[in-house]
Amino acid sequence: MESAVKGLKGVEQDSVKVMFNASKVKTNFNEQEVTLDEINKAIEDVGYEVLKSKARAV
Repeated sequence: MESAVKGLKGVEQDSVKVMFNASKVKTNFNEQEVTLDEINKAIEDVGYEVLKSKARAV
């Protein structure tokens, strides 16, 4: 899952944190280069279900 998200253009690779015990992924991304839906799809494409997602502007 981590490598799938890191492989997306627009995702800050050093910011990707997968917390399996909390069923969460946190990352910083450039919304002009990649969308939240694209990140969700990358996670689903490696076999994980995305139950909900949210983005926060920084």
